[in-house]
Amino acid sequence: MTQQQYETMVQYLTDDRKKVSQEKRKDYTKGSDNVLQNFYNQSEDLGITPLQSLGVHMEKQMSATLNYIKTDGQSESEPIIKRIGDAINYLELMWCLINDQQEDDGEFVTGIDYEYSVGDKVKVIDNHHNHKFDIGEIVQLIEETEVDWLAGNDVGITWFLTESEFVKV
Repeated sequence: MTQQQYETMVQYLTDDRKKVSQEKRKDYTKGSDNVLQNFYNQSEDLGITPLQSLGVHMEKQMSATLNYIKTDGQSESEPIIKRIGDAINYLELMWCLINDQQEDDGEFVTGIDYEYSVGDKVKVIDNHHNHKFDIGEIVQLIEETEVDWLAGNDVGITWFLTESEFVKV
């Protein structure tokens, strides 16, 4: 496999898994803005930690992926790309859950600065509130409201973004 073929395959997997993640998120968050809410709810219901809850979900995907390897792909009820994508998504959720729990203790594992200020340049990474910016576009934060930020781009378009829709650049 050439480098170009590899990059194409990885991008295809990434696009597919992110689409699946966004489609499932509404069901798992049950109306909450917290992407991790499902793990907190389930952990409370079952008397386990949120990380253990996530581990149960992740193990299902890992087990199915290992079964694919053991059986040469003969016993799959779901396409392997979905299983691999889900496993990667759960690893990302695990990373975020670890950081979310550290945040409750006043520390972050990553050291990422989550504070934003008027004038900050940010990169748009999501569009779950149907704003007018392109994914990947760099915009400037203009004003903070109680629930979101007013941002603007270089051509004068302004729109409201939530903090889950952008990252610092």
